[in-house]
Amino acid sequence: MARPNASLSQPIIPMRRFYPMLCIHGRLHRITRLQSHFGFSKMSFLKNHRGAAAVEFALVALPVMAFIIGIVQFGWVVWVDNLLHISVDTASRCGAIGSVTSPCDGSGTSAMIATANSVFHPLTGATFTNNSSCSIAAGSGLAGSGLVGTYPISIGLGIFAMNLTLTAQSCYPTVPE
Repeated sequence: MARPNASLSQPIIPMRRFYPMLCIHGRLHRITRLQSHFGFSKMSFLKNHRGAAAVEFALVALPVMAFIIGIVQFGWVVWVDNLLHISVDTASRCGAIGSVTSPCDGSGTSAMIATANSVFHPLTGATFTNNSSCSIAAGSGLAGSGLVGTYPISIGLGIFAMNLTLTAQSCYPTVPE
């Protein structure tokens, strides 16, 4: 008996070729592949998904990396702000009690600034000044020693860069003698 499409040059149903391949368990399985005409078919071109993972990675990787870098920069800004607060608090305390024990350099504005710079040592570029609002004349009712520290920071990249100025101030009451 002849096939119904035997007179046609190409069969209606595409031929399948089977390729034996070892399975994970060691048994042979047959993998089928549709035969294309002249090495190219319109349907296989439209169903081609090669490179889709690379395109998806390119679309997702940039925002994810920007988010991760933003988290790291935010953590760095918080660390610098904490270090600035610790340095002015330590210097104000050292100036109020007049200590010369490390890291303190004694009392007085210049000694407090030197103490604040030594505590803020991992970074440079901070400006420390006397806290003028930390006196009885300023109306605070306290007689004390204090510092104000400022540190400029630039975060971001390229056109997305932002300049911030971190500020910390401290007022430690002076020990009466």
